[in-house]
Amino acid sequence: MIVGGLKYIVRRDRPKRRYQPRLWNTRITPSFPSGHTASFTTFAIIMGLYYPKIKPFPVGLAVLTGYSQIFVGNHYISDVIAGWTIGYLVARSVYKMTNQEDDSRAEENRPPIVLKINVPF
Repeated sequence: MIVGGLKYIVRRDRPKRRYQPRLWNTRITPSFPSGHTASFTTFAIIMGLYYPKIKPFPVGLAVLTGYSQIFVGNHYISDVIAGWTIGYLVARSVYKMTNQEDDSRAEENRPPIVLKINVPF
């Protein structure tokens, strides 16, 4: 919601591309900030906060997500930096709201994170 709102407030055009990708769906929305980078950074930071032993892996993937958006020409560097920043701030806020009273739980006692995907038929 934050990213979507900012996209239509700033209304920055996306970078010009030198190649013709198969999918053009990202060309219809404004560029700033990068939603892919923001959402994956949020996931990566939360994973790192709950499971510090694996922190380098999701954080590294968040960096690669941002880099890939620049590499394929979907975003400018500032779009990705804004996405990383928004993702970090959202993750810290969510973590702080959900762990106010029991911030000292050991990693081993935390319940596993379960990903549920609903497919409508």
